[in-house]
Amino acid sequence: QVLAASILLSCSAYVTPSRIVCCLPAAVPRAAGIVSSLTAFERPFGGKVLTPPTTAAQNVAVSLRRAKPSDAVAIATICTDSFYGEHELKDGPIKFSQRAAVWSKVYLAVSRRLQFEGQRECRLVVASDARGGPLIGCVDLAVHLFNTQERRFELTRDEMPSGGRHAWRPYVASLAVDRAYRRRGVARCLVGEAERVARSWGHGEVLLEVSAQNEPALAFYRREGYRVVRSDVAGTGAEEVDTSGLWWSFYQMPKYILRKRLFPGRGAPRTD
Repeated sequence: QVLAASILLSCSAYVTPSRIVCCLPAAVPRAAGIVSSLTAFERPFGGKVLTPPTTAAQNVAVSLRRAKPSDAVAIATICTDSFYGEHELKDGPIKFSQRAAVWSKVYLAVSRRLQFEGQRECRLVVASDARGGPLIGCVDLAVHLFNTQERRFELTRDEMPSGGRHAWRPYVASLAVDRAYRRRGVARCLVGEAERVARSWGHGEVLLEVSAQNEPALAFYRREGYRVVRSDVAGTGAEEVDTSGLWWSFYQMPKYILRKRLFPGRGAPRTD
């Protein structure tokens, strides 16, 4: 078992064949910022098509595939926009410089992460409009050490300690969607693929971390079947940004650890 570092330790995922196509609604009621109702119905070309209970005229096709090194710039931009903020000319040079510095750090993290793709138990997926165009979302899945007694991840360790308190667990991170495609089911499609990949690896559950102040994200994951494992400061810490002033102000916030069981009633999850 080998550690696979996630992009930003924020949110993540992807899957198998060569590509997956999802039919998503062009507009759905806002639900936690990122959600829609999708059901699988067929599997053409070795991939998967997901469609909501709407007419074809209301749908837009989204293609998922495994990330590659040439995607680093687009992934860094989507993640920076989603986790920190966007920049407009009216925001001035201070915010522009701050965002540029953040983007550079994210780009380096993404580039390092992509070096592990295909070599370790990790999967980074990107989404694009099947009709063509740039990337519109990403999600990362990697296996990390989880302290089962303290119920917290130890993301910087890559070897199993003695004592029987730790287990390898799939960790969803870096879930990000372009602003123009939010509330259209892209996030749910990406998270669903993360879960499917985790099952294919033999894991019985997936875990993730969410800022304790991010109520829309918490509501979204609850609807997807996730439950809070620890509701204190067990998470690694979330960095939130206040963009309302003349410059970006960064704050450290506690995280909740959430879990979803993938095989209810089918015995204990993988522990090797």
